[in-house]
Amino acid sequence: MTPPDIFREVETFSVANGHPLTTLCDLHSACRPQKGRAYMCGMRGLSTPVIDFDEVKTAADRQAMLPARKSVDVLALPPSHTSLCFVELKSWELHLQHHGTPEEITGQARKYESALPLKLTDSLAICRQITGDPATFDGCRVIFALVTEINVHTDGLMAFKTNMDALAGASSNLHKLCNKLSQGALSRISGIETRYWECRDFDRKIATL
Repeated sequence: MTPPDIFREVETFSVANGHPLTTLCDLHSACRPQKGRAYMCGMRGLSTPVIDFDEVKTAADRQAMLPARKSVDVLALPPSHTSLCFVELKSWELHLQHHGTPEEITGQARKYESALPLKLTDSLAICRQITGDPATFDGCRVIFALVTEINVHTDGLMAFKTNMDALAGASSNLHKLCNKLSQGALSRISGIETRYWECRDFDRKIATL
């Protein structure tokens, strides 16, 4: 199936279960207005329409009478219509506010590293369930994007100080650690193109696919 065909079928399923298209800003835990937070990228937020795949997963599990599966947060169709983009949202800044030590960040990243491949695998299976076609993704370019609100343009692959106390005291170094670990988690996903984006750049980045 083509990316637009898959997206339309999942969108139809989502709408039928009470969840119309939304935007990344309204789903990102760091700036959800319904949680009393403000958009970080301006009053209007991002404009790319996306599917709330968590809600799709819940409805698909209920329909198939299956235990709760894992899933990505978002399904998006790039303007080029040449690929399908599965998006996982990660709020590192919120995590840093409450668990801002290198040890805690590393522990969280390890959990994430093991969860991401399963989230993608289950999400692909959910799409096949909705389309009713085991060959749904044959010939379809699939991209997995990990999206966060911290600055991803720092050198996440740089060498880090071994002095953990000094590292814990520098927020910029903590951000670099988050970036390094996020990129490491993505490297565990094989056979699929991956991207690591800052949420504010989402509209611009997805337009390049």
